[in-house]
Amino acid sequence: MILIAGALAACSVRAPADDAPEGPSTSELEGGSGQATLAATEAADQDDSDQGGGGGAGIAPTATLALDYGECGMVLPILPTQPEPLVVGRPRDVDLSPVPAGARPAVERILEAPLTVSLTAFEMGSEAQGVRVNPTAQVPLASVVKIVHLIAYAEAVTNGEVNPETRVLLDDLNLYYLPGTDQGAHPRAIADLRNRGGISGDPATLALEDIPWMMMRYSSNAATDYIHMLLGQRRIEQTARDLGFTMQTAPCPFLGQYLAIGNHERSIDNLEAIDSYLQDPLFYAQDVMRLTALYTQLDSFREAEIDWRDGASERERRDAWIAFTEDINAQGASAEYARLMADIAAGGPISPTVNQIVRRYLEWPLVAYPGYDEAYLALGHKSGSLPGTLTGIYYGTEVPDEETGERRPTVVVAAFFHGLPFDTYRDWLRTVPYDDLAFWLIDDPAAIDELRVILGGG
Repeated sequence: MILIAGALAACSVRAPADDAPEGPSTSELEGGSGQATLAATEAADQDDSDQGGGGGAGIAPTATLALDYGECGMVLPILPTQPEPLVVGRPRDVDLSPVPAGARPAVERILEAPLTVSLTAFEMGSEAQGVRVNPTAQVPLASVVKIVHLIAYAEAVTNGEVNPETRVLLDDLNLYYLPGTDQGAHPRAIADLRNRGGISGDPATLALEDIPWMMMRYSSNAATDYIHMLLGQRRIEQTARDLGFTMQTAPCPFLGQYLAIGNHERSIDNLEAIDSYLQDPLFYAQDVMRLTALYTQLDSFREAEIDWRDGASERERRDAWIAFTEDINAQGASAEYARLMADIAAGGPISPTVNQIVRRYLEWPLVAYPGYDEAYLALGHKSGSLPGTLTGIYYGTEVPDEETGERRPTVVVAAFFHGLPFDTYRDWLRTVPYDDLAFWLIDDPAAIDELRVILGGG
């Protein structure tokens, strides 16, 4: 059975965020990963034993950041270290007729601007016959990096370090939410949880195990940062290293990243501030954590920041976001994320119990979209979006053919696009051609070979 990517439109979550202003504003400038269809519905503290930063006997049920807030980049590099990626040559005559219309803009982008793409796609068991475009290039990840947080959480649960049934104060979780960001993902996640009876009591609480669902299904940055701070900066970075990620830069709290791009206390131009971070990565590593601490712990700072952001220039924030995303947002390589997705599809990583927990959250499309569980035996997905950057990781296993009983091997795709012109980025949030590209490769047995020919790979 083949479920074409175009069918995703029927299941799209295309409504704008309730609190997002009209036009190309907050929902487009600061979108965690709430873009349309799969791609959108989804872009630390010190290593104290009582915070669980390095493992230890247990982790406190409430995520907090000590005043001695430490720094990002405890294990991993802060900024990318790789030289320019390889360039893929464009064939002289390209026949795009095999490519579905919805996916064609993504393929055209690969051909026209290969330096801005990192793509890895293959059938499991036939990895050598896959499609690769700059697979080891370090590129911005946006919310795709949240799979690292998910695995770190799953390992902590498996080890008995956290109890998934622990009740968490909703007010504590909301401390990590900066209104008007992540395309309304966090408010939608809260509303969904309320509708399902997952929030109760006075004061209101929710189960810890619902927070990863908010992170993966809705791509709530607040949920991600809560887990990030609960487990600790070192734990998140060490998880990435333990997964074998050699091209990964340090994931810093999303809240701190937003504030590092612009905040009410800054007296210099945001682009100038970003340049200062690039010149002194250690300064950024400390400042991103300092800002996270200020927002979550000082009511006066948080209130002033929210008021200031209501009147901030959208264009100024857009330009700063694009520059920040290209150079500072956590970066990684499609080859490594594709390998991780294949590992998960095959029963890894770490242990069967960790795998079970990870797949419960990563395969959210099978629960969220009617009919998907009839088309796929397994479908794992996470996407990300930040201005100029759109990313997605996937694995899909279709149900056996009704007549022959044959089943195609699982297909894995990691498609990372960055450096997109803002108008293109805004259009792709709506049309999601990179999502259509992934599902073409998953659903059509001939697609990988056809794309390889189109890209000049023979």
